Amino acid sequence: MRAKLSKGCIQTMLKDKEPGSEFKSCLVQALHLTEKTLSSKHILCMSISDSVNMIQAICNYMELSEFDVLLVNKYRVQSTKRMNVIMLTDVSVAFTDIPSIIGSPVEVKREDQGGADIPQSAASAEQRLVESQIMEDVKAKEEKLPNVRPIKALGVLTGDWAIKARVSLKGKVKPFTRPHGEESKLLPLELIDKEDTQITATIFGTGVDKYRDLVQEGKCYIISKGTVKFVNKKYTSINNEYTIVLDAGSVIVPVEDDSSIKRKNWYYTPIEKINSMENKQLVNVLGIVANVGSVVSIFKEEGEIRKRTITLYDESKELISITLWRKYADEVFKEGEIVGIRNLRVSEYNYAKQLNSATDTVVKYSPEDNRVHALQLMKEQKISPSPAKSSPNHKENINLIAEVVSEKEQMHLDSKGRFYTVNGIVMTSTHSKGFFYVGCKKCKKKIQGNTCINCEEDKGSRAIYAFTIQITDGTASMWVNVFGDEGDKLLGKTADEAKDMKENDEKSYKKVFNSIKGQVIA
Repeated sequence: MRAKLSKGCIQTMLKDKEPGSEFKSCLVQALHLTEKTLSSKHILCMSISDSVNMIQAICNYMELSEFDVLLVNKYRVQSTKRMNVIMLTDVSVAFTDIPSIIGSPVEVKREDQGGADIPQSAASAEQRLVESQIMEDVKAKEEKLPNVRPIKALGVLTGDWAIKARVSLKGKVKPFTRPHGEESKLLPLELIDKEDTQITATIFGTGVDKYRDLVQEGKCYIISKGTVKFVNKKYTSINNEYTIVLDAGSVIVPVEDDSSIKRKNWYYTPIEKINSMENKQLVNVLGIVANVGSVVSIFKEEGEIRKRTITLYDESKELISITLWRKYADEVFKEGEIVGIRNLRVSEYNYAKQLNSATDTVVKYSPEDNRVHALQLMKEQKISPSPAKSSPNHKENINLIAEVVSEKEQMHLDSKGRFYTVNGIVMTSTHSKGFFYVGCKKCKKKIQGNTCINCEEDKGSRAIYAFTIQITDGTASMWVNVFGDEGDKLLGKTADEAKDMKENDEKSYKKVFNSIKGQVIA
């Protein structure tokens, strides 16, 4: 469909200087686009056409392509001795993918120019004067806003507030359905101010159309006329109990860049604090990679899903197991490197907290944080993590797997066996080579035919687990034998049930055994 411009609207704008009561809006075409920077603020210089006339115009930076059609709601004409420029103060994109210029517009010149050419130096000076007016307009808007407060001063009862913050993260526009079934959309943001306080903000509904181009990641804004609400920790890893809700009635004003406001600031939760966090909550972690598991596939109703389990530890020397799903399983980790991982979801197994990747997890391999230096010292001093914890009530003496492996290597062949208690995280298993034997229901010894050699009579038979798993506690790894009822506890299925699944439902069988990878055991 070919867009139709508001023919003659440029002459109307030049005549009225500012929108009058009868001005509704108008459609113009953007031509000759040039991006410029004034006092660290990005603006767009262009020519606008109504298909008959054409004149220079300026607006705040927005995503725009040559020949796009703009909807102008508010404007102001800036006049100098040599030129007129229209400043577009409220404008949005109406039509895109226009193949060429519409009509045959002629550039409008001031009467006192007499059609004469303007020297380039004079034109540039005039242009700079007009462009500087944009910044004056922004400052004027700032003066009309409520007093700017720090983010930490916001609360659900705070009224008439404004904050000055940088957009540290601009998410993607997402569709959602309101409670009454109405389809709408939202745009998630993360903000940070000069006091390094962070908060999430979400633009809803028609506010997305109004501000999606104006709001750019990394830029600074003064934001007001929003609603402060309690945040749902299931949807953010930012350390703030509040969030900001914005809509078309909210005010977002671009301001000059403030070097005192950081561009990004990921708050990393110490691993020892994760034990007290609620399940499904999002969290960021920073630590040293202790172990890296291999990528494995599990089978669910939606098909094959890849996963990888790694373990991290930090200054607390506590380990945390992290399962990375789907595309995140392909991330490359090296044992001993320091990584920061953002947006992991808390879960729990066998009284131990674990973490899982979410839809917007981010891995940072060279994190910038004050704690990185302490972690580097731990690596240099070869400080090892404590063994994995299985329960807060576990009071046995726990051995590090590295200690067990070391003592085993030093034992003589004729030495008596020793007993150890270790905690660890399952890395892999040997079930593919066979995971059970047929044994006596009474004594669990292997049977030949229908007779138990030990009981010397037929007491009946059943499948009994016998397989090995590899576990790690961050200091080393070791293979452990799993027999009988311990297999029932670990897998949540009896050996007879697993045997039946192996014979009749290979997919479910693999799912059961793959589910133990990443589990904490003692």
